[in-house]
Amino acid sequence: MRKLEVGAAHISGVLNGLADRLSRHSWEYETGDWQIVEEAFQYAQHLAGVAFSLDGGADIVGSNSYLARFRSVADSFLDHSVEGEHVYANPDFELILKYIVHFLEGQRKAPERTSGTFVLPVWMWTTFWKLLRGAKVLAYIPPGEHLFTSPEWRTGGVGAKPQGRAARGATRWGVVLIHFPPSVDCRYRGNVAARHRECSPVDDAGGQQPHRQRDLPTLRGDAHEDELLLRGMQPTRVQDMERWWASSGKFASGVHAGALSTPVRGRTEGLAGEGKAGRQPRG
Repeated sequence: MRKLEVGAAHISGVLNGLADRLSRHSWEYETGDWQIVEEAFQYAQHLAGVAFSLDGGADIVGSNSYLARFRSVADSFLDHSVEGEHVYANPDFELILKYIVHFLEGQRKAPERTSGTFVLPVWMWTTFWKLLRGAKVLAYIPPGEHLFTSPEWRTGGVGAKPQGRAARGATRWGVVLIHFPPSVDCRYRGNVAARHRECSPVDDAGGQQPHRQRDLPTLRGDAHEDELLLRGMQPTRVQDMERWWASSGKFASGVHAGALSTPVRGRTEGLAGEGKAGRQPRG
């Protein structure tokens, strides 16, 4: 029989930050938790040709993530290196630029084993769009698609976790699923943070890439050229991804178990030409 001794000691919240933030968390109403439907997530992962290893923008317990590993407001994506990760992220609008810069800095350090896939609005006037030069377009999803869900806040009390998710209704902007593939090409290495206002450090060629990625359209980071590129693409609709998912013979992960189908109104506004960001999904 083993002898066990148990002791207690106080650790201040400053020194035990993550556990302290988790213990103080309460579920408050927010407009930033939008999640793409699972068919779109799986479709992006299939075309990217990698198994995503990290969700860069989930809620604090990962209930809106399709991945076992995730970052949240309690454990920020921006505070951790992405070296060696195959990142998937659907960042808030106001965080997109920071997410892309942070990712590219990490990929620069380990290009051959780091990739990133992002869900982004087609807002070509923004600074972050310039950073997309060299990224592959996995899918262009036109306006009017029922692509996102959010927590059903009406099912829980104040501070309680929502009991399911609700459809957000039709989007009023186009969405792109873009992918920065792993690469052994070192030509695009450089100081990303110092250069992000002028152009992206990602090279057009992108180095050696899986065959699925070589045939995908490549963004130029230029509004005019990329508008022509997307106009020339066959749009991918949610029903197309649903048919692909059904034909794959796979089953849903269960993350939507108990989800509601009630549309939530008034949260999908923000035309690409208006210049107003609003909020973007986290998972």
